[in-house]
Amino acid sequence: MDIELLQMICELIDERQALRMKVLVDQDWRDRAALRSLDAQVLDCLSLLGFTPVDRARLGFVEVKIKNELEEFRKRKADNRSNMGNTVDIQTI
Repeated sequence: MDIELLQMICELIDERQALRMKVLVDQDWRDRAALRSLDAQVLDCLSLLGFTPVDRARLGFVEVKIKNELEEFRKRKADNRSNMGNTVDIQTI
């Protein structure tokens, strides 16, 4: 099944290339709408094969973890505190 889907993607991309050249030359809005529809079909097929990070996570191939600013701030603060323990106060020596 993956081989057939990959073949379909290749054919869609070939068709997209030809349609894109037609859109650039003719500037027809119907062709441009068809091009966007074809783009959506290609993206759907690529998603089925797990070609995006989100799809790979959905399929269970990778774990996606989004760091937020608060998490990064806490890590920097903890790193700074651990580095402070290694410093020597020159005045007390």
